[in-house]
Amino acid sequence: MVYAGLLLISFQLCTATALTANSLVRKDLSISQESLPGSGLQSATPLNDALQQPLIRSSLETRGEMSSVYSGLMLAGIFPIVILALGLLAQFWSSSQTWGVWSASLKESMLPKVDAKVDAKPAVEAKVDAKVDTRWMQRWMQRWIQEIFTTMLPKVDAKPAVEAAPAVRGMRTSSQIAQRRVLWHLKEERPLHAPKASAQVAIAESGLPEYIQKYFENDASAMTELKEVLDQRLRGESIADGWWSWSHPNSLSIPMPELMARFHCDGLLDWAQISSACLAHTYMQIIVTSGLGTQAMLHEGGDEDWADSLHRDIFFDWSARGMKHLFFSKIDTILVGCVGRKRIVMLPPKALPANCQMSSSVKWSGCDDAMKQICEMSREDGWVALEQYAADAGGAAFTVCPGTSCHIPADWWHIVRPLDEVTAVLSPSFLRGSFKHYDFPA
Repeated sequence: MVYAGLLLISFQLCTATALTANSLVRKDLSISQESLPGSGLQSATPLNDALQQPLIRSSLETRGEMSSVYSGLMLAGIFPIVILALGLLAQFWSSSQTWGVWSASLKESMLPKVDAKVDAKPAVEAKVDAKVDTRWMQRWMQRWIQEIFTTMLPKVDAKPAVEAAPAVRGMRTSSQIAQRRVLWHLKEERPLHAPKASAQVAIAESGLPEYIQKYFENDASAMTELKEVLDQRLRGESIADGWWSWSHPNSLSIPMPELMARFHCDGLLDWAQISSACLAHTYMQIIVTSGLGTQAMLHEGGDEDWADSLHRDIFFDWSARGMKHLFFSKIDTILVGCVGRKRIVMLPPKALPANCQMSSSVKWSGCDDAMKQICEMSREDGWVALEQYAADAGGAAFTVCPGTSCHIPADWWHIVRPLDEVTAVLSPSFLRGSFKHYDFPA
């Protein structure tokens, strides 16, 4: 818009100048015509009239031609000069780096080439080159004018994009936006369902035993039971309900990026910025279930006791490291889907009473009537009613699939049920408040 305005102003100035010149010439013509015969002034003799008439006509024709030439010169000469002058002024006004760019361009594109020509040719031809080199100013002017019309003028259309450039440069990538979202929920202790926790290939059901034996503690009996279940699946036989967990043996001795890659949540945060001191190391585990019954829901009762699976995660650490948090802490847990699907319902801390401050189970006698009625329902009906109860209480319900994850905030009540016959989730866990002092990614 600036250059368009300058062009319009320059055009008006040149047009006004040309019109003024025409008016002056015409005024002179009118004065000269007053001396013609019949204008009120009589010539001395008829001979003089005859001699003066051709001369006056020639003078008038010359003046008319001069008027046209003068106007053309005004439009052809002053108009480009004014445009260049105003364009240069606007360029310097809009950018303090313009002269630096032009001078650098001159130095790199003109002067080095001149020196290269002189140095590259024999000494005999140095004088010829010197003559050519004296025209560097002309070449620079041509280059400068070309840069104005090819670089400056197109900016009239591109100006909105130039103004938006700082915002574009400041925009974050989708990965950074996702990491900021995860960190915000960790800081604020809010539940979150993250659509993609890692770019790694999901663990196959048949590869579970190998994966567990590679990274987790050795539990021979549990591994034997798991392999038997998987063999039954391959033979097309029905499988019994089961629930197993394996802990990571040396979580504190492995760099966080490598550890989180093992837990398939390397895409959630920039783990290089997170200290391993925040880990609830005994809760760094993989949980595998078989079947769809209540025995696959973290409790040992019958179908009528399905609500006993509702709990919160409590971490006890009786080592010297646990002295920092008085050997007890509530923890933030991330569930990362590996095999199959699981449904999870979460309720805020104040939605249900606990038996005591350090208890992980619900004090059913202190629950409201609605919750007591839910506990008396069958598992299928009670689950539907529990999800509605959680929504009314400010909780959440998510389905965790392979590759996705969810955050269970510290002190939040939750219950998980399998939706497929074989499921596996990774559950890296962290001491409460560990992320409070970490800054958001830039």
